[in-house]
Amino acid sequence: MIMPLWGKFADKYGNRELIRMGSLIIPFIPIFWLFNTSPIYLILIPQLISGIGWSAFNLGASNFIYDAVTVQRRGIVIAYYSLLNGVAVFIGASLGGLTAQYLHISFMNIFLFIFLISGIGRMIMVIFMLPHIKEVRKETTPINKNPLFYIKHLNFINGTIHPIYGTLRNMMHPSSALKLKKNKEKIS
Repeated sequence: MIMPLWGKFADKYGNRELIRMGSLIIPFIPIFWLFNTSPIYLILIPQLISGIGWSAFNLGASNFIYDAVTVQRRGIVIAYYSLLNGVAVFIGASLGGLTAQYLHISFMNIFLFIFLISGIGRMIMVIFMLPHIKEVRKETTPINKNPLFYIKHLNFINGTIHPIYGTLRNMMHPSSALKLKKNKEKIS
């Protein structure tokens, strides 16, 4: 459902920006488990955000490999990527299981503590790894430093987020608020 939207986003802004968008969402997914214990909330909110974030990251990473590697080496690079991804999942799950079994804490549920540590670990990886990824395609639209500027291009949330986006945009760039005001005056 969301992959075609991410694909259009990657075509316009590049795979690095798509990886960046996914990387900004992914660390917060386990943190959302700390806010509510309602099964409906846990099924809808963290899983919905997880689908949005991981689809952006995985599509961006796959496309990045296709763009960055020659056709002859593409198979081996995808194999290495999949191997390292599998090893990381195994290590993360093993550490989580060992932590749940052997670490005894009294200030919070052990599983929620593991989610918190997972979110912090993901954020640390994003902070250290993301600056090293450079876009390999040349025909992309120039990047924006603030991810909020991309929201208007994601049509699935345009209707609900657009008023917030406009307010934030005007706070960050007052000149855009003046342009909107002048356009409204011309129309009336």
